[in-house]
Parts: sequence; structure tokens; C-alpha cells
Amino acid sequence: LLVLGYHTSTTLGQVSNRSSSGSSSAAVIRVQEQVEWMDQPVDRQWAVSGGLAAWGVDCQGSVVGVGPRVYLLGQQGGVFCGRLMPWSERLKTLQDVRKFKLGLFYALKFQQTSQQQQIQPQQQPGHQRRNSNPTGSDTAGSGGGSAAAKRLSAGGGLARSEGVGAEPQQVEQWMLSLMLGHATVALQAAHKQQQLQAGNHTSYVQQPSVAVRAAAEICVCLCLLLSRVDVLFERVYPLFSRSGSAGVNAGGAVGAVVEVLELAVLSDLLESLPPEIMQALVDHFAEVGQPERVEGCVLHLSIMSLDLNQVIRLCESVGLYSALTSIYNHIGDYRKPLLDLLAAVAGAGSFAEAHRYCCKLLVYLRCCFRGLKFPPGTGYLSSTGGSIDSIKSALLGSLLYLDRQDLITEWQQSGGRAATAAALITTSSSNGPTQGSTLKSLMFCAGLSDPHPALQLLLSVDVAAAVAVLSEMTCGWDAVETDLRVAAGKPAAELDSVLVATQVGWG
Repeated sequence: LLVLGYHTSTTLGQVSNRSSSGSSSAAVIRVQEQVEWMDQPVDRQWAVSGGLAAWGVDCQGSVVGVGPRVYLLGQQGGVFCGRLMPWSERLKTLQDVRKFKLGLFYALKFQQTSQQQQIQPQQQPGHQRRNSNPTGSDTAGSGGGSAAAKRLSAGGGLARSEGVGAEPQQVEQWMLSLMLGHATVALQAAHKQQQLQAGNHTSYVQQPSVAVRAAAEICVCLCLLLSRVDVLFERVYPLFSRSGSAGVNAGGAVGAVVEVLELAVLSDLLESLPPEIMQALVDHFAEVGQPERVEGCVLHLSIMSLDLNQVIRLCESVGLYSALTSIYNHIGDYRKPLLDLLAAVAGAGSFAEAHRYCCKLLVYLRCCFRGLKFPPGTGYLSSTGGSIDSIKSALLGSLLYLDRQDLITEWQQSGGRAATAAALITTSSSNGPTQGSTLKSLMFCAGLSDPHPALQLLLSVDVAAAVAVLSEMTCGWDAVETDLRVAAGKPAAELDSVLVATQVGWG
């Protein structure tokens, strides 16, 4: 079934002659769209004797278009009639034959037509009123008027076929239906392919197929285009998630949609993720050995839209300290990230790992003392956690006045990796230096000793960077020692003299 392009009657006659000789020309006939054919052909004699001639059409042209219908003269007798489908029937036909992507292509065109139709009357108010005939005269008796009526009639059928008059909500529903149908077919095909590989004992990697990945991209992009994140979270993700329990490898189907969601989050197109999807995000990237990609998502998501208990627990389990720092700072806690990163440095299993955490901690301290958010480039500190001076006092006081036992107690109470570092330090002290040195992960814990264990820990990893940051922290700052002790939770006893921050930092 096909629709011919617009041609003159002379050209159509040439088409008829070539068709009768068994040849065809791609330059003359162009397939455009499927149409519906009426079952019973019209008798040739009726058409030639005056049936079609009543419309003033030359029947020798073999093809005649009248409004939304097209009449073709058959070679063996009879005239066949077809019609252009309205836009909804076109989408329904494509859906029935499982041409979902083609249906989405046309649905997008129909949506643009519908939107333009709504915008144009607003841009040209009173346009029809100004162009109307004020005298009320018409040209019904002229031949030109008859031709114009025919063009309007044809244009009306073509317009309905191209989406003119369609309600945006109806087009949107069709787009979502075609989208879900395409995703379902892609997942079913992936399931069959997996069963075939399993039957042939063929090894395959738990990676999404090209078709599943493309289906995930279509679903996410379309839902974002239509601003239907409810459909994305309540229908699209469960569809990919259920495919895992139904037999398709969960790493392939769920991983495909999770990776596309990651791109949307990093592009700031999504501000929040439900807990179930956040859990899948962490599980997937932890499985493929790329937990830092979760950290990038957390830094782009709206903190207040997340389940903080879940996100903090997930980030602590895989050591995403940048994300943890951003979350704690958002709720006004600037001391907890300092303690967590000190524990990470102390419990590092290699110098490279310790240096990475040490640099992260020093960058965090510099940002706080400059009044900037962490990570750098995300704005200025808010007043949620107090004034800048109070934040600086809490951080510098903790670095200076928390002793070894204070750090161990804090880490034990934090749990997770911090508690593990505290346990390693305790084990190292109780077993003695010889046995403790056999544990590779204790090579940095051995340097945790009084006085000022936090400062010693940082200096043992990178002296130059630590001194540069500490000098910037104390330069020109007149905070007194008693304020620093109170901010660190170590009230000052009777002191012979009181020092300011600059003297304390370099004493």
C-alpha cells in the first residue's frame, strides 16, 4: 500500500503507460505513507462514462486525488479507491505493525504541528477578522471559486493527516504508548537472544545490547521532553527492572536505563531520583567498578529531594567522600567531613590512596576558609552552619586540639570505614610495632600519635601542601585559643597565656 507524490495529469498519464508496460520509475512514484484501501473496486465503465468525469477530471490520467481520497485506474478493470488516514489512525496502524520508532517520528511531527497551531492565533489576533470580506459577497459562480473549494477540501484531508486539529494531550498519550511498546519489544528481543545464547552454551557479558540501550535512551529523552518524570519513574524504570526478574540479565536492562539516567542527571535535566533508582545506580556502578560516577550524580542532584539516610549510607559504603562532604555541608555540619577524611587517610592501604584523600581534605579546608562550597566551583557557603568564623574555628580547633584518643572515639562512633580505621589503630598499638607493621593497611596509622595527631597525619603525607593550606588558614586571623578549644569540644582549662590563631598554628 502506498501513496503517490503530487504529480501533474500529464505525468500521471506517463505513469499509467509505464505501469502497463511492466516498468516503473523511482523518479515518478515515491512511497510516502501507508493508506487504507476500500475493499470493493469501482467499475471501470462507470468511471469512464461519467462517474469521475462529474468532478471535471480527465480519467485518462489513471490517478485522481479528490480531498483525502485517491482513485487509481486498474490494469485489469475497475477503479480502486484509497484514503489518507487521520493522524491518529496513522499512528494506530504503525503501532499494530510494530513500527514504533517510525510512529514516534510522526508523533513528534504531529506534536510540533499542534503546538504551532496553538501559537499562531496568539501571535496574530484578529487576523481572520481583518482578512474577511466586509461586503459579504462571494465568488461562488466563478470557476476560480470552485477550484479554491477543491483545494480547501483536499487541504483539509491532508491537514488532518498531518496532525492539524490534534489535541496536544492526545498526541502525548500516543507518544507514550509507542514509547512503551518499543521498549517492551526491545526487551523481549533481548530475552530471546539471551535464551538462545544460554541454549547454545555461549558466554555473554552482562552488558546491555545496542537495542536495549537505544530503547532506554528513547524512553528517558521522551519523558524529559514531555516533562513526564512520573512516567519515567513509575512505568519506564519498572519495565526495565521487571525484565531482570523475568529472565533478561538485570545488569543489562537495568544498567542501560541507569546509565542514561546518569547522563540526564549530569546534564541537570533531573534534580531527584527515587530511593529505588538511587540504590540501583549505586549497585550498578559499584558492580562495574566505577563508584565515582555515583558521586558525580549526587553532586548534581538536589540534596533536599534525596533520602539522606540512604544516600549517606550508600556513599559511606563505597567511600564517596566528596558527595558525603557536600551533603553534610548542606545540612550545616562542617566538622564531620574533616573527621571522615582524616580516618580515610589513616586507614589508607597505600601511599597513593593516602595522598588522594589528603589532597581532598586539604582542598576542603581551603574552600571552607575562603568561604566557598565544596567541591570548588559550586558557589559560596551559606549561613546554615553558622558564620564563616565559627566554621573556621571548628575546623582549625579540631585539627589542633583533638588528641589521639579523641579521634579514635569519634571514628568508632561514626561507624563504617572510620570505625575500621579506629580498629586498625587500636590493633596496631596492642600488638606492638613488629606485628602491626605486617599489616599493609597500618602503614599510615602508625604515625597517629600525640600531640596534634591530625596535623602529624597530614604532614606525614604531603608536607608542602599541608603547610600551604595551614598558613592560609591562620594568616591575619585573630581568633583566640580559647575559642578554638571550645569550637573543637575541648574547653580550655586555666591557661598561663592565651594565643591567637596565628600563634597557635605555628606554635
